[in-house]
Amino acid sequence: MQVLQNPAYQNRRMYQMHKFFLVVFVFLPRSHIGSTVAAEPSLTLIYNELSIIARITNAIALRAGSIRKDLKPRDVITELLKTHSKSFEELIEYDPKKLHDDLQSVFYASSDVFDNPIEIGKRIKEIKDINLYLGGALKAELPINIADLMQTFQDENFKNRLTICNKATVETIRNFYSVMNNEQDLQDGEQKTIAIQTNAVDVKNCLNSIKDYEKIVATTRKVTDKIGNILFFNGALNYFNGNIHKIKIFDQSIIYIKKLLRNVGTNWKKPQLSEKILKISPLLETISDHENKPTPNLSAGFPGDDDLAKISEDVKSPWFQKEISKGKSTKDLEEALEPFGEFAKKLGDLRKSWAEFDEKVDKDHPSINLITESLKNIEDFSILDTGESFLKNAAATHQNTWKSFETFDTSKFSINASRAFLAISTIATSAKEIREWCTGIVGSYDFITLHHVLDEIGGLQLSSTNLDENKKAIGMVENFQLLNSFFGELETLSTSQNNFYYHHSLLTQIDLGKTMNDAVTIMKSSSLHKKLHSTNYDTNKLEQILTFLQHLLYFTDKNAGEKAMDFFKIFEKMKKNYLELEKFVYNLGAKNSELIVNFKNSTTLSQTFGRGLRVFRDISRAYQLKKELLESTKYAPKVDEWIYERNPHEHLRDFWNDTDRPQEIQKLIDRLENLEKTIKKFVSKDFETLREALNAAAKVTGIDDFRDGFQDVADQLSKPSTLKHEELQFALENSRQLADLDLDFSSHTGDLMAASMSFDNIRVEFNTMFGLAAKNEKTVKNAWLIVVLISICVFILLVIGALLIYGLTERGRNQYKNLYLFYIGKPEDFEKRWRYSLFMDRKDGKNALMDATREIHAINVKKEVKRGAYINVFTGLFSFYVVFEKLQIFFPAEFGNTPLHLSTKRGYAEIVEVLIKNGADRSLLNYQNRTPEQMIPENYQETHPEKVEKYKKIEAIYKKYRNKKFRKRVPQVFPSSSFHIYTEDKADIDLTNDFMDKFMSIVTPTLIPATTHVIVKTDSDGVLEIDGFEYLTWIMNGVIIVKESWMTDCLKNPKLIEKDSKYLVEKVRFKDVEYDTVTQWSKAMAKGEMPYLFGVYVCIVMKEQKNVFSIASIVNAQGGTMCEGFPLKENYNIGSHPYLHAHLGPLFVITDGSTDLTLFKNDSDKMYTFFTEDEFVHFLLKREINIDTKLDPIQATKESDD
Repeated sequence: MQVLQNPAYQNRRMYQMHKFFLVVFVFLPRSHIGSTVAAEPSLTLIYNELSIIARITNAIALRAGSIRKDLKPRDVITELLKTHSKSFEELIEYDPKKLHDDLQSVFYASSDVFDNPIEIGKRIKEIKDINLYLGGALKAELPINIADLMQTFQDENFKNRLTICNKATVETIRNFYSVMNNEQDLQDGEQKTIAIQTNAVDVKNCLNSIKDYEKIVATTRKVTDKIGNILFFNGALNYFNGNIHKIKIFDQSIIYIKKLLRNVGTNWKKPQLSEKILKISPLLETISDHENKPTPNLSAGFPGDDDLAKISEDVKSPWFQKEISKGKSTKDLEEALEPFGEFAKKLGDLRKSWAEFDEKVDKDHPSINLITESLKNIEDFSILDTGESFLKNAAATHQNTWKSFETFDTSKFSINASRAFLAISTIATSAKEIREWCTGIVGSYDFITLHHVLDEIGGLQLSSTNLDENKKAIGMVENFQLLNSFFGELETLSTSQNNFYYHHSLLTQIDLGKTMNDAVTIMKSSSLHKKLHSTNYDTNKLEQILTFLQHLLYFTDKNAGEKAMDFFKIFEKMKKNYLELEKFVYNLGAKNSELIVNFKNSTTLSQTFGRGLRVFRDISRAYQLKKELLESTKYAPKVDEWIYERNPHEHLRDFWNDTDRPQEIQKLIDRLENLEKTIKKFVSKDFETLREALNAAAKVTGIDDFRDGFQDVADQLSKPSTLKHEELQFALENSRQLADLDLDFSSHTGDLMAASMSFDNIRVEFNTMFGLAAKNEKTVKNAWLIVVLISICVFILLVIGALLIYGLTERGRNQYKNLYLFYIGKPEDFEKRWRYSLFMDRKDGKNALMDATREIHAINVKKEVKRGAYINVFTGLFSFYVVFEKLQIFFPAEFGNTPLHLSTKRGYAEIVEVLIKNGADRSLLNYQNRTPEQMIPENYQETHPEKVEKYKKIEAIYKKYRNKKFRKRVPQVFPSSSFHIYTEDKADIDLTNDFMDKFMSIVTPTLIPATTHVIVKTDSDGVLEIDGFEYLTWIMNGVIIVKESWMTDCLKNPKLIEKDSKYLVEKVRFKDVEYDTVTQWSKAMAKGEMPYLFGVYVCIVMKEQKNVFSIASIVNAQGGTMCEGFPLKENYNIGSHPYLHAHLGPLFVITDGSTDLTLFKNDSDKMYTFFTEDEFVHFLLKREINIDTKLDPIQATKESDD
């Protein structure tokens, strides 16, 4: 259980330290750096002067707010710390002292329970090992039909599936790699390079097999599991022979555990700590994410970490004395702002303790994880009261059963059997090594790119006489190094294959079927086999008790206790510093100051001027770091590729993949240099003249949507990768140098202009403060009204102009269109965008909104709904992730609820409110035919006492919004650049090749988990003819099926790539029956409707199961469950039905008719529904729905809903 592991910690800490030194370097006067360094840039000089006003004005605003009692200290502090306010507030609400004391009491209590922890730990482990073998042997059912089993095991096709790739093909690849990398004698080198072309089909098949290894290996499970049982039982015979004394007196060991458990019950009280500690992790993760840093408001004038400490010197500075106070005494202002020296010191203490706490979390997270895991285990242990009784019976059962146990005479096995056991065991190890190798490889390489490189090599004209020319031509193929690296990895595969085949060859020297059949017969006659069948106590339950005691023993570890106590002590210190600072900020206004209070609109002026100056600071720093900006365009090609292919931020990927990126950076630097020249004349001018520097800066355009771009790059490159250290290091250091830059200057133009316009007001207030306002001026009656009206008109015109200009940009047009749709949009406008929700809302194969709801991550829920994720999605739809990545088995509780149902049921009040206010349907029925509000349990005060407060909050939320309706958020546009189009093999080959060349970036040569469109060949009426499960799998998983004519039209007019909706396949024909449900399926999957097979349990009874994986992927994707064996109705609830098929039994049997199932077909309870494969296809394509409308329909399984 990874509780407090957060890779952002180290990144953030390194970044903050780097940022500190960088800021010091950029803004430290050059005299401090070296006399030979050039003079400060004009941008820096002007910023240094204006920042004095920003800091003093902000200090006045904070002091005034505190005096007026309308300042929230917590908001000020979180802004200064640049941490997410709500998460930090939740973290501070924890009582680290109480957590420390409660956890310490757990350590004390555990020490009381166990008088000799080390010896007890060894004894428990020994008992656990014996119980493990007992449990394993009980489950290791010895198979029948051994001869057939061994024949399959020795079958060549079966061996190929276990070794993934053809051995000869691997050898071809290894020879090619050796020649290209000069690893062997270059004799016949030309032929070895050409061999990669002549064997291209085999090589690609090998790549596909590696990529799909899980599916291939899954077909061997039944055989390998049975053979594994034989091997395990053989091992158990040897184990029990060697431990016969321990086995015979194992009842005494159980009694020993019983005594320990009684001691626990007497001396130990169950804690309730794990949930509290568990929740600290997501809070720290949110706080650490720079995307969650607050917008500067109350502290806008303090962009630097040391700005608060400068205030006292700012007031005394020669520039302020000359330009602002005009020689007047600043003593009163100095006294009024004197507390900020102490403020800075206390803030420094908090920053230091926060960093110490942050470091402690990062350093000791493994120990904290173990503590939390152990706490969770002991808190979830529910059989403390009944455990003694169980152990007493188990001991008696074991004594009666095993007292006459006899050792097994291993000499009964033939020599051939012993050899076979050894060979098969080694083969199993090699097969496991191959699987583990595939797992690492699949996660490290892009197989689409590998295929592309092979295609490029296949098109080369290679020489049969000139090896150097061949190597040069192959080496120049784009991305060849990626393929070369991949081929190098196959050495491990080759070694495991050689070991595998060598030991397999040994088995050909014996009659394996007869040898293993004789061995299994002997095993079944053994005393062990007989005793196992008489052992009727639950070894799993004993394992649960032993695990509980081990977790409890962990709390006797003094080293772990010290680390945990230190963690909470540092947490307590950090909180103490925070509370002291909070109290200090609150008391800033304890002493009234007319000088401060009379400074009108200090908060507004501080925010306006401070925000503008922050932008100017970024511009100034960007000029200072122009060399580093240029260097950002010189990363190694592999690093650039890593960024634009794998960075999680789409806008960054697009910018980094733009071939004009170096030119864009150069243009930015040119604009900064022009600005530097323009504002040089303003240096050392009076305060009012300096506003012209801001006006000039407002005309500088930066890089659109590049606010935290380099921070995102630094975060990405800080994580483990396959990049070489020397390539990575330069890019990592450079991105960290630039991490604090916000280069999206254009989006802050308004801040610069507003800051410029605030100069006059700031001057007026300081003139008033220092008695510099002109006296005896002639006042024009009601002139203020005219000024106000003119100002309002000018402001309105400026706003209208800015809105019109913004509307001319692509971003502006999209935003205005979204606003239009939000307020005036028709349902069909939303439907056009929801068509792509399956792909837009999916992250890592899961629906991001539902995932955030399950993880109780309110911030992520808010993010997802605000970006327009479809809010009424039902749990359970995983689409192509299931088809192409791996098969998963889901239980009914995983399906049939919307996020609002789920969050209501589990008591997530904050998430409930977010969902309701963003348009979640409160009338929608779930699989129990309940509305979300009905998910609040009746009599929850009695049934869920631990959640009473949560449910009360949720009830209040529903009551508050009962008569209010909320609009749904507008979904984002799904750009054609995010399409992943696959063209089926039956499409015109020339047309397909032209289409792939034209739209190379969005067309894939193979199906991938992210596939969005499949182009198919239809008849003249646009009907898709299908003959099996391949097309059906695409339809059932929500892929958009389009006609071949789309390719033709797009080649004529590329803009039609955006008009895929005009080319949708709507009808499908199977076995002469037409169905018009293709788009219905696409819509259902896109919007995450109730899974079609929810509550269905599917079993296949067929001799040939060639479509088993297609059926399983469809069933699992549609909310059903594949049964491992034939489902007996006794294990299910009589009278149940699938939710969407109330007229059918829940147990679906797909049969070829070769097995007599008359007994089940005549079942009086109608629990079974029978199909042939063709009938099942018709059933799916028909998409007939008959909802079970009863409240709380009977569920098929007898498992708890939770």
